[in-house]
Amino acid sequence: MKILLTAILLSLFVKPVYYSQNDPEWGGIVMTCENGKTNVFADVGCGETITAMLMSAYVDPRFTPDIVVEEIYGYQWCRGTGKAQNAEILEEQGFTIVPVIGEVERYFWGGWNIVGYIPGHYILIIGMRDGNYAIYDPDHGVGFSGEDKFPYEKEDIVLLYAVKYIPRNRGV
Repeated sequence: MKILLTAILLSLFVKPVYYSQNDPEWGGIVMTCENGKTNVFADVGCGETITAMLMSAYVDPRFTPDIVVEEIYGYQWCRGTGKAQNAEILEEQGFTIVPVIGEVERYFWGGWNIVGYIPGHYILIIGMRDGNYAIYDPDHGVGFSGEDKFPYEKEDIVLLYAVKYIPRNRGV
């Protein structure tokens, strides 16, 4: 019961940590596909970066993007990650994933974050203000939909799923 109460309070009052996939500390990490093709993290690491944003806030602060790539993804996604793969990894780490249905605002009131997608790129939506999404974009920074820094409009964002950290009893 104590673990569940702690998780609920965390989800209501703790916001994800923002990381940029372009950070010099991990932006140059080489990702390699099975066929030997390579890419650097700064070009393909948005899914892994969002996973790190969530995991470092709710699971363990040591989960920066470089640690997430090393320990969870294994440097093997030279073309980026997939929606299902990212959701499965988050579920394995104790997050609950649900589809976004109905009014988006109600998810934020309940302490949920939403993973969004623009063709070829994942973003994290952490709230709303004046009808605009509060966005953590691993490539373009933090702000609200409609700002010039984001090369897309609110209408371009596909809401993939809502995510909330609710740890399961793991036999402890």
